[in-house]
Amino acid sequence: MGAVDVASRHAEWIADWLGPADLAPLAPDDIRELAALLREDHYPAGSTVFRLGQAPTRVHIIRRGAIELSRNLKSGRVVIQILRPGDVLGDVSLFLRMKVPWDAVAVEDSLILSIDSLSLHRLLEQRPRLAWRWLHSVSTRVAGFWFRVVELLAGGLDGVVGARFAVEADPERAALLIRRHIEGKRRDLGLAWTDLDAAVPVAAATGAGA
Repeated sequence: MGAVDVASRHAEWIADWLGPADLAPLAPDDIRELAALLREDHYPAGSTVFRLGQAPTRVHIIRRGAIELSRNLKSGRVVIQILRPGDVLGDVSLFLRMKVPWDAVAVEDSLILSIDSLSLHRLLEQRPRLAWRWLHSVSTRVAGFWFRVVELLAGGLDGVVGARFAVEADPERAALLIRRHIEGKRRDLGLAWTDLDAAVPVAAATGAGA
């Protein structure tokens, strides 16, 4: 099989992973343009794909293997996620013009398909159907990430709520202790605390939640 055929198969596979075909049916030209930009990168187990604070000069799509995302928090080194085939790495940082917020290390021998960042920008500008697919992928991944954050913040919260309201005679003190529990979880995750009481008038004034 020739290099062009291999690249085309990679591009078709990526398109399938980015989003459902009926969302934005791709033309042969879309696949051909995507295939022309792909590069195969092989990462042995233990090798680094990205380092915390690095600029995302290329966007990576895991084709085979597994990539671990982790970073150091106050409580120690925390594994944020294990990326598997079909997962994308670096595009959100690229679109937001921010540095990579974690270390990415191969936990097993991995094959990654990568695209130069500037070339990806041009491709999505020129290929709206492909851009729609990519937008679907980003939205799905961001939603999944925040679901995981909520789960981490709420970890052990059911037991804390039940225990505090059972032990504390003063409901306001119980609520304060629960709030401190959540604040501690947020600090562990490296997230800044937003005062919800102060945020409510702002949300109402801006029409948030409408």
